[in-house]
Amino acid sequence: MKIITCIKYVPHSPEISFNGKEIVRESMSGCLNPADMFAIEEAIRIKEKTVSETIGLCMGVASAEQSLKNAIAMGLDEVYLATDKLFAGSDTYATSYILSKCIEYIGNYDLIILGKQSIDGDTGQVAPELASHLNIPCIMNVVSLEFIENNQIKCKVLTEQGYSFFKSKLPIAISVLKGINEPRIPSVSGLLGSQSKTVRSLNADVLQIDILKCGLKGSPTKVINIRTNYFEKRDSVNITSNYLSIFDELVSNIMHTKNADNEINIMSNEAKINHSIYSKEIWVVSEATDGIVSEITLQLLGKASVLAGEMDASVSVICFGNNYEGFFSTFTQYGANNIYYTNKICNDCLFDEIVVQVLVSICKEYHPEIVLYPSTVWGRWLAPSVAVQLSTGLTADCSDLQIDKKSCCLIQTRIAFSGNLIADIVCPDNRPQMATIRSNVFKKCINSSASDFRLIDINKFVEGNSRISFLEKKVGNIPAAKLYKSDIIVAGGRGIGSKENFLLLFKLANILGGAVAATRAVVDANWIDYSHQVGQTGIYVRPKLYIAFGISGASEHIIGMRDSVRIVAINTNLIVPIFGISDYYIVDDCISVIKRLISRFESKE
Repeated sequence: MKIITCIKYVPHSPEISFNGKEIVRESMSGCLNPADMFAIEEAIRIKEKTVSETIGLCMGVASAEQSLKNAIAMGLDEVYLATDKLFAGSDTYATSYILSKCIEYIGNYDLIILGKQSIDGDTGQVAPELASHLNIPCIMNVVSLEFIENNQIKCKVLTEQGYSFFKSKLPIAISVLKGINEPRIPSVSGLLGSQSKTVRSLNADVLQIDILKCGLKGSPTKVINIRTNYFEKRDSVNITSNYLSIFDELVSNIMHTKNADNEINIMSNEAKINHSIYSKEIWVVSEATDGIVSEITLQLLGKASVLAGEMDASVSVICFGNNYEGFFSTFTQYGANNIYYTNKICNDCLFDEIVVQVLVSICKEYHPEIVLYPSTVWGRWLAPSVAVQLSTGLTADCSDLQIDKKSCCLIQTRIAFSGNLIADIVCPDNRPQMATIRSNVFKKCINSSASDFRLIDINKFVEGNSRISFLEKKVGNIPAAKLYKSDIIVAGGRGIGSKENFLLLFKLANILGGAVAATRAVVDANWIDYSHQVGQTGIYVRPKLYIAFGISGASEHIIGMRDSVRIVAINTNLIVPIFGISDYYIVDDCISVIKRLISRFESKE
């Protein structure tokens, strides 16, 4: 078996420099992308159990060579570095194309393993885009794998609802999560031995690269502006002396409004345009789980309606599955003028390649201007796969979307480099323009002048079979699923002090009917499982109350929770950044506060 592990050389975040439109990488020192260490480790573990050859592959600057030798020191057999000035400025579409040419050059591969995302771009798009270039299947968010009969692989995948199991024949590309293993530290002998090894360099000529498909010229998406990210400040109030009474009020208000949906805006008749007379369309790809349409679908319809009003377009929702008919009127209420629908696809298979094929076909048939996807496990797999087949751009995890009225381009704003930078991105020459958006970024918006919808049957586009098979689903009490739904989240950082102290957080969360979250530092320290991680490399949450114990407020974490309705932070350090984005703060020992809150609310049960 030949296993190829894709590795990225990333700059150290504190050393980021940019010229207004792009990151200046050549002069930066860097390291191997942390998420890719789990991919390297998994490849080595497979080699230790089977007869396998392990190869590392990196696209980057020549100065990455020394860091790449660390991958050899860990146990990879050899490493290739694709480096050429022509590759500079490549977006994920161009990057995945270059990597695909490298893999074709290496040849005869069975398994490609990637980390979930890089800390600089954090798109998570390269794995499905690479697989699409190579015309092989792709499974994402893998937390464990095993090889089974008939040259197949079985993968356990973490989703928003729990764990699902899939199988597929080799070759295949997979992206793995940090919980899949614990990366080893290279031995002294390994480090010494790696220094005599050669990192094999590959350039555009060797790879026979089409120069129109790489670098800035070959990138469908263009960065038009980069700026430093400054988090919005709140009018923080020190409640150290009276926090018990404040918590009484906060929790009581949440309990009284438990069934009220206060996140819905109303679009007035005056603001509503009769979109049905226009030929341009903005598509929202709907997601449903267990017969229920996801909240993010309704959130995206609200934003799509606003964008449509700015560019004289209609709003369409795309439905794949056999359980949508009951939601058609709901989609209309939330702004849909057109509904594209097929009932020939089963919703069970998260990575159903038929969905990719159908969406590509209807895009070619009906020519949407913009396609918006949920930034869920499914959406982050589907959107890149479609983007490659349509030769168009894709921007991941957008925090804002606007229409440039001069060009009618969609300005897609996203956060990068662990929250330190904000980039504005456009796709000027390729259509459709595509973006994924995380849950709770936009509010739902009911159209008070909702009318009838137009139903477009797309069953004729459904054909073929998927190479990925769904096996089973285990929902259960999965932390990530609970975090998405909870009105109250109790979060812990390094200031909690120890792994044992997290048991107190679980006790408090249970009393309040909430969920437990954690920072990346705590997860990396193995105090708690990755599925609890909130932040740029974890999940985004928007509870009614977010209680942060011992969290200093690194930008990577703040990104994931800053849209909470109310934030209360507890820390002994008066100048921690999280106090600045909190509604209330307490300067006190975390454990003392937790115990007092437990005692307070236990007595109310």
